[in-house]
Amino acid sequence: MHSNLKTPIRNIAMIGLGLIGGSLSKAFSSNGIKLKGYDISKSALASAISSDIFDLVTDDINVLLGYEYDLIYLSLPISETLKMLQLLSDREVTTLITDAASTKGSICELATLLDLNFIGGHPIAGKESSGFDNSDKSILLGAKHILIDSTDLDNLKYLIELHTLVGMNVDVMRSDLHDKILADISHIPHVIAFSLIDFIREHNNDSFTYVGGGFKDFTRIAASDPVMWRDILLNNKKDIIESLDLLQAVISKWRNMIDSDNSQSIEESIKEIRNIRSSLN
Repeated sequence: MHSNLKTPIRNIAMIGLGLIGGSLSKAFSSNGIKLKGYDISKSALASAISSDIFDLVTDDINVLLGYEYDLIYLSLPISETLKMLQLLSDREVTTLITDAASTKGSICELATLLDLNFIGGHPIAGKESSGFDNSDKSILLGAKHILIDSTDLDNLKYLIELHTLVGMNVDVMRSDLHDKILADISHIPHVIAFSLIDFIREHNNDSFTYVGGGFKDFTRIAASDPVMWRDILLNNKKDIIESLDLLQAVISKWRNMIDSDNSQSIEESIKEIRNIRSSLN
C-alpha cells in the first residue's frame, strides 16, 4: 500500500490527539501512512486505541521518541506547542517537525531560535466540539492548509504533498501575514461571539430563553475550547487588538447610520455586504 503514496512522509508521530490531531491521523491512516500517537489525556488515549489506526499510543514522550519518523506533527494548544518544541530541542531531535497551531509568529520564532528542522503549518478546519471522539477526516476535505514559507524547499514540497494527499488546499505564506489574516477571519469572529454571549448575560440574561436558529448559528463558535482560545487570543494579541480597534470604527459607522435614520446608506451597505457574503459560499 505504501508504494502508492505520492509523498516520502510515510511514518508520522502525532503529538496531541484532540479534534485536529485525531482528524489528521484518521486522514493520514486512510491513505496508508503509519502512525504513532501521544497524549496525556486518558480519554484521548482510550479513544485513539479504539480507533485502531495507530501502531502505538502512549502518554510517555520517551517511548514515543524512541522510534524513527519521517515527520513529527504537533497538534497542541499554542502554549503546549512551545513547550514541546523546547523539549524536542533538548532531546536534539533532527526529524522534520510541523504543527497545527492557530498562530505562527511565536512558534516559528522559537523553532528558528532552537535551530529545529521545523516548518510551521495551520489546517483551517474544525468545529466547536473538541476531542478525539469528535475528530473526523472529512472536515479536512477542501479545507485550506497554510504552510509557512521556508528555504527548505524539499521538506516544504513534502508537506504540501502530504496535505494535498488528504484533500486539503495548500497555500504558503509568511508567518506575520498568516497571523494578521487569521486575526481578521477567525480570531475576531470568536471574540465577537464570546462578547455577544457575555453582553446578553450582563444586559438581560432572560433573553436567552428566546434565542432562535439565527442566534445559535451566529454564536456557534462561542462553544469552542477555552484553553485553545485563551492561548490564541493572548498569543496573537497585537494583531487582534489592531483589528478590534478597526472593527470599533466600523461599528461606530453603523451606529451613526442608524442614529441618523440614514435608510439609503443602511440599505446600500446591506446589499453590498450580502453580495460579498453570497460569494463566499
